[in-house]
Amino acid sequence: MQIIYHLGAHCTESERLCRSLLRDRGPLSKAGTVVAGPARFRHVLREALETLGGAPASAETQAFLLENVMDEDSPDRIIFCNENFLGQPNWALAQNQIYARAGEKTSGLRQLFPDAPTAFYLSMRSPATFLQTLISKGNAPKQTGAALLLDPATLRWSNTVASIREACPDATVTVWCDEDAPVIWETVMRDMAGIDDSLELAGAFDLVETLINKRGMRSLRQAIAPGMAPADRHRIIAAHLEKFGQADALDMEIDMPDWTQDYIDQLDAIYDADVEAMARMPGVRVLRP
Repeated sequence: MQIIYHLGAHCTESERLCRSLLRDRGPLSKAGTVVAGPARFRHVLREALETLGGAPASAETQAFLLENVMDEDSPDRIIFCNENFLGQPNWALAQNQIYARAGEKTSGLRQLFPDAPTAFYLSMRSPATFLQTLISKGNAPKQTGAALLLDPATLRWSNTVASIREACPDATVTVWCDEDAPVIWETVMRDMAGIDDSLELAGAFDLVETLINKRGMRSLRQAIAPGMAPADRHRIIAAHLEKFGQADALDMEIDMPDWTQDYIDQLDAIYDADVEAMARMPGVRVLRP
């Protein structure tokens, strides 16, 4: 059995992705993949993490966890989604890092099922919009001087991923950009669930349908056929977003003190280079259109 942890991140539609997977819980279960219900597993896993303190779980503890988080017997994989696995949102940028305790947190998760192959999934977004969104939701970084000491130009998702890989060298890490999520949503779902294109997913359009108008959504559903190759699906979704996208849903205005457009462009360029760096890291996969 393979263990999948979706780590978030915050402000990247991670909860919506969890809901999309849960919508398809029945078909996925028949295909051998269990999507654990958050209300059922979060308390159980949290208590186990606190009790173990980073030590590997015994066979008895693992059996207890599985019995309490699912009803299925011996699935091929089980998915746990929790955007707080790496910490609470107001600690997401503490110590001028993106999830400074990512290595420690994922090491603890890895030890819950130490003998099972494990994979981590993480969605990212530009530090410029990540910081803006965290603050707009009341989650300003918890550090002395708050955002005054935070230099977004020094933030690197690759450092976060590298710390996960160092802490869990036998676990793979799959990442994608939140900016690409509307186009690759179904691809992410299938990759996380370990299924091919033959199984139709009810949650495949859960994100894109919030971004385009009703006419565009009708056209999109007609244009995409079951089993269509991912590249063709991505191309069609991108075209519909361009033609039918709702500007107020697609465009985010960044309003940070003293941030010029040139500075925002600089942050985006750093982010793009960081994604390319992650694509070259051993044990790391980047899902892209």
